[in-house]
Amino acid sequence: IRHTLLEYLTLFTALSLFQSTIGLFDLPIYYYYWGFALFALLSMLVEKLYFKSRSEAVGNKVAQLVLPVSIFLSVGDGFVSATYLQSAITLGLATVFYAVSAYLTKDERERMLYTGLSACALPMGALLVWLHLGPDIFKVQVGVTMFGIALIYAQLSEAFSWRKLVSEQKLFASLSSLLAVCAVFLALQNHEGSLLLAIGGL
Repeated sequence: IRHTLLEYLTLFTALSLFQSTIGLFDLPIYYYYWGFALFALLSMLVEKLYFKSRSEAVGNKVAQLVLPVSIFLSVGDGFVSATYLQSAITLGLATVFYAVSAYLTKDERERMLYTGLSACALPMGALLVWLHLGPDIFKVQVGVTMFGIALIYAQLSEAFSWRKLVSEQKLFASLSSLLAVCAVFLALQNHEGSLLLAIGGL
């Protein structure tokens, strides 16, 4: 117990130093959110790659705690201050974090959880990118982007099917269908490209 406690203290001290280093450069507050996300990614990678035989994955537990805090603060601040791009970058880091976590974990339930979180974070990040660019092109571009991600997820579903990973196959098939429906709905609100997206979504 004492050893584990010391590891937690060491990790949180390292996180504090990491964020203090960002503070030295007088950067905008969203750099702290990115710092949280990057620290979570690095601590998870160190834990998974260099301490594989450890029974208590302290670094990974800290990472799983820090990253949701980063997402919550970043997205909340993004909507309050209309800085959607920084929120999109945080969600992009979250996509990478959860995808790598899913790849490295050996537990099937954890792999499904991380895969689902990664797959959901990506379209949310794309949505925030278009919010950043402005409402004038919002519906058309979001529809095209959602349709593109739906096609990617459909291909991933097929790939998981070939590998006999049924749970992942069903997850990406469901997300692909949902995104395609959203893309068609958005496309039908606009004259430009609506027919193409409608046919493609069907």
